[in-house]
Amino acid sequence: MKPLKKYPVIIFDFDGVVVDSEKLSLEAINYALNSFKISLDEDVVKDKYRGWQFSKIAEDLKIHGQHSVQFQETILSYLNTNLNRIKVIEGIPDLLESLRQKGIDFCITSNASVHRINKILNEKKLNHFFEKKLIFGKEMAAKGKPAPDLYQLSIGHFGKESNHFIAIEDSITGVISASMAQVCNIVGFIDSNSPTCPISMKESGCSYIINKIDDFYPMFIS
Repeated sequence: MKPLKKYPVIIFDFDGVVVDSEKLSLEAINYALNSFKISLDEDVVKDKYRGWQFSKIAEDLKIHGQHSVQFQETILSYLNTNLNRIKVIEGIPDLLESLRQKGIDFCITSNASVHRINKILNEKKLNHFFEKKLIFGKEMAAKGKPAPDLYQLSIGHFGKESNHFIAIEDSITGVISASMAQVCNIVGFIDSNSPTCPISMKESGCSYIINKIDDFYPMFIS
C-alpha cells in the first residue's frame, strides 16, 4: 500500500460493493440476450460483461439505434421488477456509519445511473449516507469504466491529490478505471460469491484484496 494522507476519501463502487446486485445484473443481461435471440454462454457473459455499462454491452454486440435502447430498457425493466432481491453487502451500513462518525469523506462512483443508484439506496434505506453530490453515475462522464473519466470527476470534486483516495472495486473493469485515474490505493473486494480472480485483480492495479467489508476499516482507517 502506498502511504495515505491523514484524511483519506473513500470511493465505493456500487454494484457488488455497496449492494449485492451482480448476480441479478447478469440474469438481466441474459434475459435481454434471450429476448433478442442472441445465443451467448452464461459464463462468457459473466466473465466478459461484469461491470460494463449496458450501452457498451449493446455496442459490443453490434446492437445499434433503437434496438440498443430497447435492449437496455429490457435489462433495466428486469432489474426494477426484481429490486427486492438486491441485498446490502454485509458490513456496509456499519462501515458507512463509522466513516461518517469519524468525519471521513466518501462517495459512490459507478457505471450505473444516478437515478438507479438513488432508487436502490432509498429502497435499502442507505440514502441518508449519501447526498446527490456524493454519487457519480454513468451520465456524468463522457465514458464509463474502464475509462478513467468517472474517477477523475470524483477526484476533482474533492480537490485533493490522488494519494488521498482509496477505491473499493469488485471488478477488473473498475480497478482499471481507478488505476488509470492514478488512484494510489485500490482495494479489491472479492467475497465468496464473486467470480473474479484475485491474481487478475492485482495484475490490473489492485493494491490489496479483502474478502469481507469488515476487513476494510481496521486495515485502512486508523
